Amino acid sequence: MGQYAVEGEQIIGNLYKLLMAVKLHGETNKTVVTVSDTLIVLLSRFFKRETFLSIKINDNRFYFQDEKLIYRRETETLFNKACQFFSDRSIAEIRILSPNEPMTSAVIHKIAFFLYHSIKAAHPVVWIKKRLLSEGITWIDVDLLPEKQTLDLFREQSAPPQKVNSRPEKGQKTYASAMASIKGVAEKVSGPNYAGIRKTQRMIQKMVDLIIEDESILMGMSTIRDYDDYTYCHSVNVSILAMCFGLNIGLSRQSVEILGICGLFHDLGKVDIPSEIIRKPGKLTREESRIIEKHSLYSVTKILKLNAPRELKSRILRSPFEHHIKFNLTGYPRLNQKKPVSLFGRILAIADVFDAITSPRAYRPVAFSPDEALGKMLEGSGTDFDPLLLKAFINMIGIYPVGTLLQLDTGELGLVSGKGKSSMGNRPDVVVLETDKETGYKKGPMVSLEERDSKTMAYIRNIVGSFHPGQFGIQPAQYLL
Repeated sequence: MGQYAVEGEQIIGNLYKLLMAVKLHGETNKTVVTVSDTLIVLLSRFFKRETFLSIKINDNRFYFQDEKLIYRRETETLFNKACQFFSDRSIAEIRILSPNEPMTSAVIHKIAFFLYHSIKAAHPVVWIKKRLLSEGITWIDVDLLPEKQTLDLFREQSAPPQKVNSRPEKGQKTYASAMASIKGVAEKVSGPNYAGIRKTQRMIQKMVDLIIEDESILMGMSTIRDYDDYTYCHSVNVSILAMCFGLNIGLSRQSVEILGICGLFHDLGKVDIPSEIIRKPGKLTREESRIIEKHSLYSVTKILKLNAPRELKSRILRSPFEHHIKFNLTGYPRLNQKKPVSLFGRILAIADVFDAITSPRAYRPVAFSPDEALGKMLEGSGTDFDPLLLKAFINMIGIYPVGTLLQLDTGELGLVSGKGKSSMGNRPDVVVLETDKETGYKKGPMVSLEERDSKTMAYIRNIVGSFHPGQFGIQPAQYLL
C-alpha cells in the first residue's frame, strides 16, 4: 500500500459518512457532530506535517495526494458510492490548505451542507465556490470534472475564452502562461505565504503536449530573451530545453513533466538575492559571489513552501539544488561527497548554462551566439558536463541551434528555424530576414540550406558566419512563429 493509503481511506470515508449524516439528520444532529469531530481530528493530524491536501476523482477512482487508493473488499461499496456522489455534482477534486485557525464543527457542517445540496444547482461547482466565498471559507476549493469543463464555469461570470487556433498561437499562449506561473509562485514564496502549483502542473502538461505535437514551436519560444525579466524568462527557457531533451533521450512523460517543473523552479531562490547583486554590471566581489552561490539552497527552501503533495516535492527538490554542481563534483554548493549528480541535475546543468551564456546580461552585454555557446560548453565536456548527455544535447539542437543568426554567401541573413535533414544540422532550415525601413527586418521566405542548383548541384546558399541575434536587435521568436 502507498504511504497515504490509510489516511486517505480514513479521511475520504469519514467525509462521505458526514455527507450522508447531513442528508439524513440535518446539521445539528448528534451523529453529524460526532462524525465531523472525527474528521477534524483526522485533518488536524494530517496538517501537522502537510500543508496541502488533495482528493481527486478520476475514472471512478479516488486519488489521495495523487496516490491512487486501492479499495479493500469491506470498503469498496462505500467508496464506489462516494465516487458517484462527487461525480453527480461534477466535482473532480477537493483541495484543502492547512487552515490558519483551528477547524470548527460549525465550519465543517457548512462545507458538508454546501457539498450535499449543490446537486440542486444548475452548475454545482460554481454554486459551491460562491457559497464558500460568501462565508469567507478560502482554505477549501473544488474543481470540475474534465469532461464538464466547457463554458459551464464561466457562463455566470464572464465571456467564453478565445479559441486558440494555430500551433504558434498555442506556443505564445503557453509561454506567457509559464511566465505568469513562475512570477506568481515567486511572488508568493518571497514572503511568508505558501504557493499552490496546481496551475503550474497543468501548464507543464500542456507544454509537454505541445512539444510532442511540434517540438519546433516551443524551441522557437525558448529563444526569447528579456533583459528586464531575465530570471523568469531564463527559468521558462530552461524548462523548455530540459523537457525537449528529456523526450529526446526517451524519458517517460511523467518524468518529463517532473523535469519541466524542476526547470521552472530551479532558480526560485534568486528572489532572496538582492537585485543590485543580480543586476550588477561589473565583476562581483568575493562576498557577492558567496551570496549568489546560496541561491540553489534558497530554491530548495522555496520549494518546501509549495502547497504540493509531499511525494511531488521530494521529486523536485534535488535537481534545483544540484544544477550548479559540475559533473566532476566541483561547483556549488560545495559538498564533501562522491555521490554523482542526479540525471535531472545533469540535464538542468546543460540547459541552464546554454540559455545563460546565450543571453545578454548586465555584466556581459554581448552574449555568445548559440553555436559559439555549444563550442564553449564542449570545452567543459567531462568536467563541467556529462559528456554523453552533452553530446546528446548537441545532437538534439544541431550545430546551429534554433535562433542562431547566419550570414549567407548570398548576402542574406538567415535565422535558423530547424536542424534540417542533416543529423548534425550543419545545413539547417532558415527564415530569410529581409530589410525593412520601419522595423529593420521582416520575415522572408523559409528555405533549406540543403537546397542545390538543379544544373550544377552546388548548394544555393552557404554559411559565411554566425552571430547572436541580439547584436542586430532581433528577437528570434518574432520571426520563427
